[in-house]
Amino acid sequence: MSDDQSAPATSGAATSESPWPVARLAGSLKVYIDRLGTVWVEGELTQWQVRAGHAYAKLKDLAEDVTVDLKVWASVLSRTDESFAQGDRVVVLVKPDYWLKGGSLSMVGQAIRHTGIGDLLARLQQLRAQLAAEGLFDASHKVPLPFLPQCIAVPQNQRVTFRFATPDVIHGILIAHTNVNTMIMPGYVSQVSATFPKAGDTIMPCHEFCGLGHSEMWAVVRVVPPADWHPDAQGRVSCAKS
Repeated sequence: MSDDQSAPATSGAATSESPWPVARLAGSLKVYIDRLGTVWVEGELTQWQVRAGHAYAKLKDLAEDVTVDLKVWASVLSRTDESFAQGDRVVVLVKPDYWLKGGSLSMVGQAIRHTGIGDLLARLQQLRAQLAAEGLFDASHKVPLPFLPQCIAVPQNQRVTFRFATPDVIHGILIAHTNVNTMIMPGYVSQVSATFPKAGDTIMPCHEFCGLGHSEMWAVVRVVPPADWHPDAQGRVSCAKS
């Protein structure tokens, strides 16, 4: 192609006397675009429609008013456990694709996953599925707990896993003389494990200022020797000292 309309029609150059047909122009564009590689991009799904297993979407820039068409084939979607919807923030491995017949340019997604808050929600869903598979949501395992349990009994010399969650603000948990020191954030389950080699009591305070009741947010972890570890029918061990 050339901007000079008077240039001679040599080496395939187009002129007003010897113009290219549309098919040649479109074909040249497709050949050039097909040579381009893949790139990871981040954006918001402003449109997400699935037809016959394939997704047809719009991917918008997070800061500017710029949008590209996005197609994700069923074979790609089948390789992920995540589900997507309009408004999700995602990262996508895309390759440009030019459709000859329609003369349109779109991005074909070769991999896609959530990012930002979407990524956290996806991880939370995976953790939920894992806990459900372990039977931790079974009604027979549910026992009422106080809002602020003042004592938690754990067995001596056995690895214990703690899972913490909060419905309100950010908290922090520290168990003295262990490696347990973690933040607890709304909408996320914090999981830590520890082994307690010494029997007795150790304090577990909230170390993140969380409001007016912060000074009352503490508990005791009571490490019970094997000889005194006698769970009841629900698998619970009393914190009461014998």
